[in-house]
Amino acid sequence: MYSLLMKLNAHIQAIYIAPSAGAPMQAVSRHAKVDANLGIEGDRYALGTGAYSDTKPTKIRHISLIALAGIEIANDWLRAGDEPIFDGAETHRNIVLEGITANALNDLVGKQF
Repeated sequence: MYSLLMKLNAHIQAIYIAPSAGAPMQAVSRHAKVDANLGIEGDRYALGTGAYSDTKPTKIRHISLIALAGIEIANDWLRAGDEPIFDGAETHRNIVLEGITANALNDLVGKQF
C-alpha cells in the first residue's frame, strides 16, 4: 500500500481501531501491527467482532480507508448549515489519508494494494 500511496503523494494522517462493532474508534499512537490476512491488530475485523464479520458469503473487510479531503468537504457543508462537524475517528474508518482526493481514493476500489 505504501508504494502506491507514495505515487499518489498521499500519506497516512491517522490510524484508528475499535475492539467491537459500534465501539468508539481509538487512535493508534505509535505503531500499528497489520496482518495481511486479518487486518490491524486489535481492530474489530481482525478480532472477528465487526458488524459485517459474520456475513454469508464471507467478505473480506480487513482495513477501511477515507480521504481527509472528503472529511473536510463534508465538514464544510455541515458548517454552512450550522451543523456540528466530525473528525476522522467518527467516520469509523481505520486509515485517514492526507494528500489524496476522495475521487482518487475511490478509483482504488476493487484493487489490491
